[in-house]
Amino acid sequence: MPHSLSALAREAGVSATVLKTEFADVYGETVFAFLRSIRLERARTGIEREGGSVSEAAAAVGYGYASNFSALFRRHFGHAPTVICQKSVGL
Repeated sequence: MPHSLSALAREAGVSATVLKTEFADVYGETVFAFLRSIRLERARTGIEREGGSVSEAAAAVGYGYASNFSALFRRHFGHAPTVICQKSVGL
C-alpha cells in the first residue's frame, strides 16, 4: 500500500514537518528510507524461508517491477536477490 508523509503524520498525531525532521533525528534516515528497509528485509526473509522467485518476492512486499526491486535489494544488501533464491533451492 502506498504511503504519504501527510497520512503517516496524521496517524502519528503530528504534522508532516515534525514527523520528517524528528524521525530523521531519531532514526538517522528518512521515513521512506526506513519503510523501504523494512520491505527489503521482509522480502529477504520471505525468500530465505519460503523460496520463490524474485518476482514473487517483489510482489509480496509491494514492488510492481522486479527490476526496480532487484536494484534496490542489491544496493541495500550488496548482492542480488537471486543469490538468496539460489541458496534457498540448493544451487
